[in-house]
Amino acid sequence: SMLLRTSRGGRSRRTCFEGVTRLPPASNLIAADDGITVVRYWTYPAPLPTGGDLAGAAAELRSLLSDSVRLRLRSDVPVGLSLSGGLDSSGIAAFVRAHHSGEHHAFTASYPDSAGDESEVARSVAGNLGLDLHVVPTTVEDFLPALRRVVRHMESPTYSPAVIPAWRIMEEARDRVTVLLDGQGADESLAGYTRDCAAHAAWDQASSGHLFRAARDLAGQARVRGAAETTLFAARTVAPGAHRLIRRARGDEAVYSGPLARPLDDPDEEPNVLPLTAGLHRVLQTQHRGTLVDLLHYGDAIGMAHSLELRSPFLDHRLVEHAFHLPSCFKLRNGMGKLVLRRALYGLVPAEISESPTKLG
Repeated sequence: SMLLRTSRGGRSRRTCFEGVTRLPPASNLIAADDGITVVRYWTYPAPLPTGGDLAGAAAELRSLLSDSVRLRLRSDVPVGLSLSGGLDSSGIAAFVRAHHSGEHHAFTASYPDSAGDESEVARSVAGNLGLDLHVVPTTVEDFLPALRRVVRHMESPTYSPAVIPAWRIMEEARDRVTVLLDGQGADESLAGYTRDCAAHAAWDQASSGHLFRAARDLAGQARVRGAAETTLFAARTVAPGAHRLIRRARGDEAVYSGPLARPLDDPDEEPNVLPLTAGLHRVLQTQHRGTLVDLLHYGDAIGMAHSLELRSPFLDHRLVEHAFHLPSCFKLRNGMGKLVLRRALYGLVPAEISESPTKLG
């Protein structure tokens, strides 16, 4: 009989089919007469010591992202891009235009009458770069009809409701392009999810003897996210077991029925909540091989449902290795994440984007 020998599993390996698992990230599956072995061929580099040259790190990141976009524009079929109006996709759009002056279609979701609508910012970026922007409205009425089709093609759950507007974007894009660039991967390598990262980044500063910087970063996070939320997530970081109490208090688990209502106590689950002493580097690794895997899965599944190939410039291995080399203080400072990327894109994207601490899903 064939035996599967792997390292300890996690939620990113599970599927809804008995006897079927996903291949873990950065791994090869080797089939031989004596069984099947899964071998990891790549791992994250160790971070550099705190300090160094932020300007130099930003210049290197800018060069790597530019070349990553250049490589992913190679195609015999039309290439477009998703444009959210945020930092990551706006940076990709700027490099698309820097490498090619021809026609490029961009697609963004809009949410009429919603405070979370960034379509006007996307219009501004597209207008400045001369991109042909297609704004795709998404409403509550779209949710259930799209969800039925999404479930069929996903074949597994996804934690993010963003899959619905993404489905609408793919519907619009398939009539004009065959390849779509997206901004996935920047948040998980450069600390874009600040509420999950702030306490760990402050710990890195404090453990290096920079107590003032640690206090400044937490104060900055409180200004951006609010004191109550910052305190809540800092407490969750100090006592990782508290995240279940928080979920229960918020009513997260009340929406489930039957077996799903039981607490998730599976030892194979790898939570995104890690002890404070884990530091920012380990937290980002956990996000990169956990949450990001789910995002990439739904993007690939619904992209293929519309015969679209998705390419992610921020997942170029050279860029990822550079990002994970960098110390915490280059990524999160004063409550603002992706600091080095903001410096790298200075002058390429509007200041209202590069200097905004707000992150909208």
